[in-house]
Amino acid sequence: MNSPAEDIKDLILLLAPTHVRAYGTDLFISEQPAYEDVSDLYPTIMVLFDTGGFPDEPNAALEISKPTVNMQVIGPRDDYSAAWDKANSIISALHGTCNQTVSGSSRIIGLWSEGPPIFLGKDSYRRSIFSCNFRMERVPIT
Repeated sequence: MNSPAEDIKDLILLLAPTHVRAYGTDLFISEQPAYEDVSDLYPTIMVLFDTGGFPDEPNAALEISKPTVNMQVIGPRDDYSAAWDKANSIISALHGTCNQTVSGSSRIIGLWSEGPPIFLGKDSYRRSIFSCNFRMERVPIT
């Protein structure tokens, strides 16, 4: 199976295509691009991080894993609302996703947001940063 962040990336591209341009443009995994590398065309970016999860479900028939993923949304300079809107739109698009195959290696049994976007503050460039947490249950495709 892919990392859980890879699965979330694939779900965002599949279920929320109007909220993201392309992986590596305004959607990233585990690394935030340098401020100078963020295009003015795509000033709001999302970064996904694998954050552990819960113990696997002991089930002889299925290998159910229960990982968690954190998404940070970094908005344009001095635009609190743009970052919050993007975070909330992604939560709305993903929350409650069920029985979705991604990347040909995982089937998402369920995906849930852990709550609304959490404001973390502003970076040194005055960009608002929001955190969103997701938990999922998934099984490998065999």
